[in-house]
Amino acid sequence: MSVDQRLREAFHADDDWVPEVALSTVQHTARRESARRRAALAVAAAVVLAAGAVVATTRIASTSDGIDPADPSPTSSATPAPTDAPLAFEDTWVSAPLTESRVRVVLERAGLAAWADEVVAELRPVRGARLVLRLERGNLDLRIKRRGAEMEPLDLQTYVARAGLLELTPRTAEGRSQLDWNVSSEGELTFDWRSTTEPDLEGVPAEAYIRVVYTAVPFTPGG
Repeated sequence: MSVDQRLREAFHADDDWVPEVALSTVQHTARRESARRRAALAVAAAVVLAAGAVVATTRIASTSDGIDPADPSPTSSATPAPTDAPLAFEDTWVSAPLTESRVRVVLERAGLAAWADEVVAELRPVRGARLVLRLERGNLDLRIKRRGAEMEPLDLQTYVARAGLLELTPRTAEGRSQLDWNVSSEGELTFDWRSTTEPDLEGVPAEAYIRVVYTAVPFTPGG
C-alpha cells in the first residue's frame, strides 16, 4: 500500500472535507516554509550587523576628527573628601613639673614680672606640682596636682582648633584667647602665646595666668 493510500485511510479519505494531499506535497511545503523562515532570519541578522557597523564607523570617525564621543552616563569613582579627623592633641596631658622659678622666668620674659608674686600665690607651684590638661570634643579642662594634695581646677574653656591654632573661650568669663600649638615627633604638646581679650583677674592681667599655665612647661600624654 502506498504512502498516499495510508494517509487517505488515516484521515478517512472518503469524507468530502478531507483534502486530496499527498505526503510528498506536505514535505515540499514544509521545506519551502522552513527555507522562507531561514531567509527572513538571515535578513534580520544582516540588518542588525549593518546597523552596528554604522555606529562603530561613526564613533571611529568622530574620534579621528578630534571629537571625543560623550559617555552616556559618566560616573565618578572618587572617594568623598573625608571630614576633619580628630586633632592630634585631643587627649589627656600631664605637664613637666611647674616650679616657682619657671613661673617667674616666663612672666619676666613677657614683661609681666610685676605680677609674678600674685601669680605664684594663686598657683602655689610647690615642688612637684604638675598641670593636668584634658582636651576633648571642644572642651578644655585644666587642673593642677600638687604633691600630697587633691587636684584643683584652674581653667574651663571651650575651644576651636585649626591647624596649629587654638582659640579658647572661657565658660565663666568674657573674652577670647589664641595660642599656637604643636605636637612634636616625640609626642610632646607645647603652646605659644598669641593674644587674649579676657579681662583682668583681681587686678592681674589674664595674660599672666594664661602664659604660665599653658606655655611655661610642655605636656606629654598622661592617659
